[in-house]
Amino acid sequence: MLNLNGQMNFRNRDILCTVMKTRLSLCVLLFIIVNQTTNAQIMHQSDVDHDAFLGKVKTCLQTTLSPSANTSQALKQLRLKTLSYYDLKGNKTEIATYDANDNVINRTNYQYNSSGLQTGYNTSRGTTGDKITYKSDNDGRTIQTISYKSGGFLTRKLDAHNRILEASIFAPNNQLIQTTIYQYDKFGNKIDSKTSKDGVVIAMSKSNYDTHHQIIKTENYRLLNNKLIANNFIYFNNGSIAKKVYYDSEGKITRQEDYLYPLHDNKGNWTECDQKTNGKLDKIVKREFTYYE
Repeated sequence: MLNLNGQMNFRNRDILCTVMKTRLSLCVLLFIIVNQTTNAQIMHQSDVDHDAFLGKVKTCLQTTLSPSANTSQALKQLRLKTLSYYDLKGNKTEIATYDANDNVINRTNYQYNSSGLQTGYNTSRGTTGDKITYKSDNDGRTIQTISYKSGGFLTRKLDAHNRILEASIFAPNNQLIQTTIYQYDKFGNKIDSKTSKDGVVIAMSKSNYDTHHQIIKTENYRLLNNKLIANNFIYFNNGSIAKKVYYDSEGKITRQEDYLYPLHDNKGNWTECDQKTNGKLDKIVKREFTYYE
């Protein structure tokens, strides 16, 4: 790739740049894959991680704080403050993030089609989100396609209730990277998901529910040395996360997070969540709601 003077010629330099760009795009895509897989695993599980509220919520002001070093009950440091807006269908239409002085750091607006499916978003910083499109396949199922600005895309097959049946991630050259298959029970609860790459299952998730169809436990596994091992187990109480337990490659616990909900409003939504990590109070999340009704 170098000439006699030790310099890279233009053709080889362009080839190298192309390779580097391709590798960078794949790295970014793999980061997205991890997030997509994680989001898929915790879907329908807890209003700690997503917006599963009771009643018709209009706004939710959420403040995350760090406990004081002097006393576990006092609050010392503001970590994050967000204000979310919702329409009557429960779709999040806007979220604003604030700093410690109540200045808006960023504002994001979400767009939906007539069926209530998200089609995109944009931010106050001028950023436009990944393009989201929909079409129907020969069986009448909805196919959602998310085209990443970094290259590559994700396709999801949805059933009549907009539940994900299958999700596949493709590289910028349209090569399939991995596919996740989801299974539901007769009540519509997600009970199983398997992620495969090149015909090998690399991740798996199993969920259990009580007689009231509230989730009580999710087990997440990952592939290591040709064997599926425990990654983390998530336990629930009344639909909210109660505990997360993380494991190493030998099955030993490396981290445990416990969630307590001492306060709720008259709709039943929790308004305070105290999170402990390995027995130590790590953060406190407070929420204030307004409702349409």
